[in-house]
Amino acid sequence: MKSRSMKKFMRKAVSAVSAVAMAIMLAAPAVSTQAFAADGKAANSVTYIGKNTIKTYDGKSLTYDSSVTFTTKNRDGSYSELSLADAKTAVKDGQEVKVYTKAHAEGYGSVWSESYDYTNYRTGVQIGEDSDVAIGTEGVGGKLTGTLLEDFNLVSTSKNFNPIVVNKSCLLYTSPSP
Repeated sequence: MKSRSMKKFMRKAVSAVSAVAMAIMLAAPAVSTQAFAADGKAANSVTYIGKNTIKTYDGKSLTYDSSVTFTTKNRDGSYSELSLADAKTAVKDGQEVKVYTKAHAEGYGSVWSESYDYTNYRTGVQIGEDSDVAIGTEGVGGKLTGTLLEDFNLVSTSKNFNPIVVNKSCLLYTSPSP
């Protein structure tokens, strides 16, 4: 009799542990590379933009320069890359604006003439080599699986920003549904 109740107890325990493990595994793909506060705000969410100062939700401060990129997710699910002026307006209007400081540094790529004045340029999604210097889909939208980019819909209002760069690779792109 005792062994029967022990078996029943063990079956229930194994079921409970399996249910918890399954819940953890199902939640794992939704984990982002961004740090989030207890209330779900991303650490890189902008709370203030001054003349040259940017303050983020996690209390950090940074200086605006050519490596800074601002993004926001629009009501329709598309994303926008914002100029400094547009980001200031969006923050004042209560929109969530995120800041990224990934950029290609001087010396990356080619110089086309001696009169070419180098400036940092920023990339939304980069396929292939040096993809770590791009913001990625968590900041500019879309879904990237290997070299397949789906549902990418980004509006840009600033200069020196490349929404998509393919570097020594290939890209299969599908446009978002209307």
